[in-house]
Amino acid sequence: MPFKQILDKYRKIAFSEKDKGERFERLMKAYLLTDPKYADRFRKVWLWSEFPSREDLGGNDTDIDLVAQPSILPPCDLLEALYGNLKKK
Repeated sequence: MPFKQILDKYRKIAFSEKDKGERFERLMKAYLLTDPKYADRFRKVWLWSEFPSREDLGGNDTDIDLVAQPSILPPCDLLEALYGNLKKK
């Protein structure tokens, strides 16, 4: 299914904006772990709620959605890193 169709489906079936956002976060996690372009770049990808070290960073919702551990580097806030790169373009 094309990406746009998936997003359209999520918009239609989501119960709320929060539900739509959580569905999108899970989609991005699955994408990063399975797409050949990214799968070998990350050792692990967590939703913020799953991230084992979140309590060390305050534990609260800090607008971090996904945390990824690159294959050779420590974990990072992935969406913030991607968004920051997109804003520079």
